[in-house]
Amino acid sequence: MKLFAFVAHMLRGLFAVIMIASAAPAQEVVCLGDSLTACDNLPLETRWTYLLEQRLGSGARVSGLGMGGTTMLSGTDSPYLESGTWRAGSAMDADVAIVILGTNDTVQGTRRCWDQVAHLEDDVGALLAAVGERFGKARVLLCSPPPMFATKGGLSPERAADLAERAPRLDQVSSAYRSIAAATDGVEFVDLSRVLDASQVTDGVHLTPFGSEAIADHLADLLRVVVDPAPPSIDQGLRQL
Repeated sequence: MKLFAFVAHMLRGLFAVIMIASAAPAQEVVCLGDSLTACDNLPLETRWTYLLEQRLGSGARVSGLGMGGTTMLSGTDSPYLESGTWRAGSAMDADVAIVILGTNDTVQGTRRCWDQVAHLEDDVGALLAAVGERFGKARVLLCSPPPMFATKGGLSPERAADLAERAPRLDQVSSAYRSIAAATDGVEFVDLSRVLDASQVTDGVHLTPFGSEAIADHLADLLRVVVDPAPPSIDQGLRQL
């Protein structure tokens, strides 16, 4: 009888898991960003947008709308809202819009993107307004740029020096995003500054498949819908016998 009761208890738990999975709503997710969203250096099946869709389960659809080299700032040579990827899009209902921009905004050199940083808050507001107009009442995850690793082994001296100059600027970008998200309904700040380590990037910035997986896992944890507590463990079942 005890064995029968234990098996029945665990089957009830399994049935609950099945019902929770079937009840979880499908999610339509759009992902806006630069090369860290496009992940053109990676095979499709290792890009974080693809992996995120797998993690969100049946019925979820994740669209990657990344364009390499683009910026949040509008006064640069490649603002995201003027990219072919954005302009080619059309209005649609989305549940979530993920925004990961800011890495290229830290560039100075010949592009001189950082010269435009005084306009950052205004330009974030303009992008959020455009997202709201195109994607309706989507929940917006405004993400900090992922970290840069200027001391990663194998970088050329020029690359290392460039990243060492740019990396501190990420804090200013993230601080602005955090403040704007806190003051804007429907917008949440997501800190990606500690999601990666140096082994998960190729050139101090761009993702390896492992870095891509880390981003997908982090975002999936934020987007999963918790419908019910976890099913009972074996220990719980034995205690109830």
